[in-house]
Amino acid sequence: RDNKTLIFASRKGTCETVSNALWAKGAEADCIHGDREQWQRTAVLDKFRCSALKTMVATDVAARGLDVKDINTVINYDFPTSGVEDYVHRIGRTGREGGVVGTAITLFTPGDARFAHDLIGILSDAKQEVPGLLRQLDDG
Repeated sequence: RDNKTLIFASRKGTCETVSNALWAKGAEADCIHGDREQWQRTAVLDKFRCSALKTMVATDVAARGLDVKDINTVINYDFPTSGVEDYVHRIGRTGREGGVVGTAITLFTPGDARFAHDLIGILSDAKQEVPGLLRQLDDG
């Protein structure tokens, strides 16, 4: 089984920065976002689907409707500014194959504190550990 990682970033420029930094460190990474031509997005997605590309960085809009079944790790480079609904959509990309457990990692900063209460609810409902630092950011 191939290890594929999908990294979400809210901004197009962040997608470019993250994928370029990963590439510079030797990772097989590329990105899709709205400023790339359709043929470029298709080429990146095709490489990701067939495992020629192990890491793809994407904006939420570019990843809508994305159907790649063997993603085992999703990283939220930033928390979606639209809130927890897009968070749930993002992490739902991992572990789609029957019985396969995926990993979701989210970088959550004090600037995201307005989403802390809702995120705690989602994690609790899913019987996931709620980090103490996240609880500290919850003002609700």
